[in-house]
Amino acid sequence: QLRAVENKTIAELTVTPVLLNLICAVFRDERGNLPKKRFQLYEKGIRQLLERLKRMPSDRELTLEVKENFLAELAVMLFKNNDYFPEEQTLEKFICTYFGVGRYAAREIMKIFETETGLLIKRSAGYWSFSHLTFQEYFVAKWFQAHTGLTGLVNATTDHYWREVFILMAEMSSNLEQFLLALKSEIDLLSNSKPLLTSFLGYIEGKSLIVQTELKIPYSLAIIRTFYFEKCLLFVLRQTGLSIHARFKSGEHILDVMALDSTLIQTFISGHIWIGGRERFHGEMKNRISNFVKVFDVNACQNAYEDNIKYCLEDLRDRLPSSDDDLDGCFSWWQENGCMWLSDIHKVIKYRNLFLIFGEQWSEQYQNLSEQHQNYFRKYHTLNWFLIDCLNSDTSVSNNVRQEIEETLLLPSQHRN
Repeated sequence: QLRAVENKTIAELTVTPVLLNLICAVFRDERGNLPKKRFQLYEKGIRQLLERLKRMPSDRELTLEVKENFLAELAVMLFKNNDYFPEEQTLEKFICTYFGVGRYAAREIMKIFETETGLLIKRSAGYWSFSHLTFQEYFVAKWFQAHTGLTGLVNATTDHYWREVFILMAEMSSNLEQFLLALKSEIDLLSNSKPLLTSFLGYIEGKSLIVQTELKIPYSLAIIRTFYFEKCLLFVLRQTGLSIHARFKSGEHILDVMALDSTLIQTFISGHIWIGGRERFHGEMKNRISNFVKVFDVNACQNAYEDNIKYCLEDLRDRLPSSDDDLDGCFSWWQENGCMWLSDIHKVIKYRNLFLIFGEQWSEQYQNLSEQHQNYFRKYHTLNWFLIDCLNSDTSVSNNVRQEIEETLLLPSQHRN
């Protein structure tokens, strides 16, 4: 059965011994049948494990619901705190409060859950965790579905570690298409409430239209928009991130003109990271500079469709140190010439309209975003990444809903039809 197409997502779990044991147990108890969805597999397997737990030093009636609710509350508390390996005293304190017992009884409950269910385990001296992150993610999704719904989950999300929770909650929903459209609405609400983010999206839309119409790029606006959103976000946040562009099922690759823009931005960001000094000047710098020459030759110089841009890029390439220079030579060149070289890269980027230029407001608005605003940008990007992954997680989504989501992805709300 694991070889069947419909069981592909469950078959992928067999590489992990803990989950393989769970699959085998469910397969046996279901008399040779496997659930079609992962959350159903987790639900059946976890309930089998919890049925083993018959005793506990607490006055509360030990029903299946009590045991599940306890693990769900614990899972959410730890997940919200990014605490996947809590200290023993943290777990002990939580159990004391939840079951209304003393410290000795709390320690007994921890041991009982470990020995009789295997869902909680002691990792090392003084630290515990769920026996597999998948179990914790399942309980987190189950808790949000029962208590706050999608809005609460969106508000709680802080980073990409919440991805699996979204996918599980999408599976649990009675109507996947409604879930996806609701998630899209929540994401749009986030952008509507942040003027800087809205203006950022407006710029991306304009840039994408220029690329598609004036340069005759044969891609959908959604593909182009996603590409430029992520490249400009790289400049704003000064770090790499999750790729939405790579997750489009169309599998389209960037064309030369987009490769040029990608090269310019990534070069600019990498260069600024290296300027910090020798302590940040890693041993691979010689290879990086050699790679710069190759990248500029292939993705920049040869793909430049305007003579003045091509001349500038060739000049930038020729000024780089030789790949034959030793590491100290490369470092000396970078320390002496790096800032000026990056300044000239900046001029080309500005000419290519790759900065969100609103007069002189660029440096104030986007180049020096507060930590709070950076978090808004990062969260907006992460949620859109989750949306596309949820969209791709089930083939039953209609073409109309898929098209509606993709065509309005990363658009400022006032520009949507």
